[in-house]
Amino acid sequence: MSSSTPSQEPTSSENTNLKPEECLSNSERRNDKKIVCIHCSSIILSFFNRPGDSIWLDGDEREMPMARQKKGGDLTETEKLQGWWTVADMFTFENVGFTNSVDGIRYLTCADCDFGPIGRVTESNLHIVAPSRVKME
Repeated sequence: MSSSTPSQEPTSSENTNLKPEECLSNSERRNDKKIVCIHCSSIILSFFNRPGDSIWLDGDEREMPMARQKKGGDLTETEKLQGWWTVADMFTFENVGFTNSVDGIRYLTCADCDFGPIGRVTESNLHIVAPSRVKME
C-alpha cells in the first residue's frame, strides 16, 4: 500500500524566483522564460516574442555597482556577480534603459522604473543581465 500526496501547482510568486538553470530550454542554454524587473515587473526580455534570444553564460565574474547605495558615501559600493543572461543585439530587449558611460562602462536599467543597474554592456558589445537583479517567470 502506497500513499501519495497530491501535487500542488506553485503559485505565481513562487514562479518568479526561478534559478537560471530552471529556465534553460535546451543544450544551447537559451532562456525559455520571461525576464522581468524585480520592482515593477516590466518585461526586460520576453521569451514569447523572441524565443531563445538570451543565452546563459556561467562564470565570468564581474563587479557591478550595488542597486542601492548608502547615502553620503564617497565611494560607489559594488558586488561581484557571476553567471549572466547574454544578449547580442540591444534591440532584443523589450524595456531596458542604457546609462551614459561611467568609467567607460554603460549599464542597463529597467526602462519603466529606472531600477538598476541590472546589467552592463561588455567590452565586446555583449549585453549581460545579472539574474540576481531581475526575476524570471
